[in-house]
Amino acid sequence: MYRWRLVLVWVSVAALCLPALAEVENEIKQHNPDLIRGVHWDLFGDAEIRIFLGLQGETFEFEAVLKDANNPYLGPGRIDYMTAVADAGPVTLTVVGHDGHPWGAYTIGSINLSAAGVDSEITALRTQSSIASLGPILVDRISGSFYVGNLINNDFQMETLAGDIDCLGMRNLTVSASTLGPPYPSITVRDGYGWTIDITGSMHKIGISTALSGTIEIRGAEHDLDELSVGEVLSGTVHVGRDLKQASIGALGAADVGGTLGVDRDLGTPGPPSTGLTLSCCIHGMLNIGRDLIGFAKLNAIYGGASVNVGRDLGVAGYIEGFLQDGMTIAIGGNVPAGAKVWLKGKLAGEFTIGGDMAGLIELWKFQGQDTLGGTLAIGQGLSGTLDIEYPVTGTIQVGGTVAGQLNLAASLSGVIDVAGLLAGGIRINQSFYPAGPNGGRILLGALDAQTSDFVSVDNDGWHLGHEWDPNAYVRIGTQEPYQYFYGNTPDQHLYHITCRRGDCNNDDTINNFDIDPFVLALTNEPGYALAYPGLSSSRWYHTDMNCDGFVNNFDLDVFILRLTDPEEYYRLYGHCELGCGEPGGERGQGGAPEQVAALYQQYVVPERLPHVIDAAEFLATAYKGTQRGKFWTDVHAALVK
Repeated sequence: MYRWRLVLVWVSVAALCLPALAEVENEIKQHNPDLIRGVHWDLFGDAEIRIFLGLQGETFEFEAVLKDANNPYLGPGRIDYMTAVADAGPVTLTVVGHDGHPWGAYTIGSINLSAAGVDSEITALRTQSSIASLGPILVDRISGSFYVGNLINNDFQMETLAGDIDCLGMRNLTVSASTLGPPYPSITVRDGYGWTIDITGSMHKIGISTALSGTIEIRGAEHDLDELSVGEVLSGTVHVGRDLKQASIGALGAADVGGTLGVDRDLGTPGPPSTGLTLSCCIHGMLNIGRDLIGFAKLNAIYGGASVNVGRDLGVAGYIEGFLQDGMTIAIGGNVPAGAKVWLKGKLAGEFTIGGDMAGLIELWKFQGQDTLGGTLAIGQGLSGTLDIEYPVTGTIQVGGTVAGQLNLAASLSGVIDVAGLLAGGIRINQSFYPAGPNGGRILLGALDAQTSDFVSVDNDGWHLGHEWDPNAYVRIGTQEPYQYFYGNTPDQHLYHITCRRGDCNNDDTINNFDIDPFVLALTNEPGYALAYPGLSSSRWYHTDMNCDGFVNNFDLDVFILRLTDPEEYYRLYGHCELGCGEPGGERGQGGAPEQVAALYQQYVVPERLPHVIDAAEFLATAYKGTQRGKFWTDVHAALVK
């Protein structure tokens, strides 16, 4: 039968030379249930209280108190040193304190269960919070739970960790060999200021309840960290040698001090639900991801001097979100694939770079009225996804390859858009295009194929007074001299400045017979119109709402014919629909008799769309029945079907 071997060594040379005082006992009490042994020592002495643990056996639960013959609790006692003898086996330790005792808590000094020739193991250790501190600790293996109510001082070293550690704080934790698992252990530190955790192995969770100004190192190319949490500011360094699946941090760095979170491989999981990094406050420091951001990075506020670096790609479900401040840097070394998303709010005054293709979605949203993209957004290869920017662009947008996707500016462009390759998609500018300085107001395209769905559209969402294509702003096409320059609306090149004229559905600033077919297409087949005139799809509503009643329907066909055949009468009845357009535009006196109108439709509307015109004429004849307009459309319908 196993039993405990306990040896307490008391040495005090100083005590031999001092006057005799009242006898005080430092008592080691076992709580299951007998007194082990008392050691008497002089208060002025420097004796070490040592416990030698022998054979494995019962759970060892003990405390240390000071007492004398008259008082069983003079104050906290002490244990300086616990070590194992050669035949020690696995032990379970519980150290009990005296919560609320007026003398406070006591300290346990060194626990060394890793003596020469001993394969030591702690199956469980627990101390109450009233224990002032514990440590240093050296042990070969911790296989069970390890709870320390207060601090672990100095070094905490072991070869193998298979159980959980929970303590108020620790100076230095070192696990030198791979942990067992799964399941992998967790480390919870309730105060992380200035201390170091160094693990060679995989971990389930490391949790710091307060701030961390020290270092956490998870070493080894094969070792992951499932979860990291820091309750307040991480102003130190966390390095994970492989994957970090989930992290929650109060703030990464502070205004006057940086912090770093480095992950050698991937951050997050794709889900559902996906996991990643969540910051409660902000980032002033550095986030470095060696490979892919598979999950999310919710960064809250991204302040000046902060940097976010993803070595390779966003995952297909990956996304980054945050509020931008001055001077930050975001770098994605690889691709942003379809399904991935970057959502940023506030001015982009720093740099945002993507080394590869952007096939996902980037959204830059306004936080304050004066926000702009005044920095640089650079995509190293192609843009086949969507880039939405809510605020003015005064800086630079660069695309190193082809733009087959959409670049949408909800405000103005006074900076530069530079596309090294072919524009095969769209550039939409909802407000003005003008130069804010000597190098602004430029769209540089490597090539433009006007036979495809490419376009540039200024005042894209319908004409607005004051939204202009400045005569000094230009689109340049080509990769070398001689370049082609365009300084305004050029429909045959799909370069549009949306016109003011109602019914100008080919956007050439003239209302004539060549608007008949695009008007019918816009009225009857919105997807077909968007395909045929991709740069005018957003202004379709403005150009086809002829009576400006907020609806696009067959009644607009009647007003369109009036505008086409009798502009003076149109302006008499609907002049308020083109306020701010200047003199009435269009060709006049084209004839307005029913047979002539039917002939115009038959000549200018493609055959497959003519049935829609016949149906619309019949609808208008019925809607205006008993009126002059009703008879007009009855005659048009008759001429079309005969």
